[in-house]
Amino acid sequence: MDCLIVIDPQMEFVSTEGAYANRGHGTSDIRGCLGRINEYLSRSELHRILIYSDYTPGQFEPGLNLCIPGSSGHKVALSLDHFDTVLAKTDHDAVDSSDLRQALSEIQPERIQICGFLLEYCVRKTAISLRKDGWPVAILEDLISTGDDVLHRKSEFLREMEALGASLEKV
Repeated sequence: MDCLIVIDPQMEFVSTEGAYANRGHGTSDIRGCLGRINEYLSRSELHRILIYSDYTPGQFEPGLNLCIPGSSGHKVALSLDHFDTVLAKTDHDAVDSSDLRQALSEIQPERIQICGFLLEYCVRKTAISLRKDGWPVAILEDLISTGDDVLHRKSEFLREMEALGASLEKV
């Protein structure tokens, strides 16, 4: 059986009021992508894993506070009822900063589908680590996104993933 990993569907990245949007990144593509992820979850029979971020104030740069527990941006923008496993991560790479490796060893999926945000940070780092660990990875092209102003990064990301042996799929 395949499994689906949804990375960082948090208000910090989805909301027009979140810290990410307040830094000048438009979030309209992310919001559209979130709707497509929600629709995919409603018809998916896979083992579904939610990975959300638990960061500390200023973790990535002074004054940048993203996904801080207890903040409005930390809240997950999807129903937790959609997920079989929910994991918190403390850095971009969910493989190295959460219990994802352990969860996957228990589930033993034939293939891992990945979607979520931000494609050039957390999605990328997690996908690279999963490939290094030998997992077959499928990037769901229409279910990944980033800020409107940096969407040009998507084509480079997809080329990199394909070169690493990940499959690229549309749902």
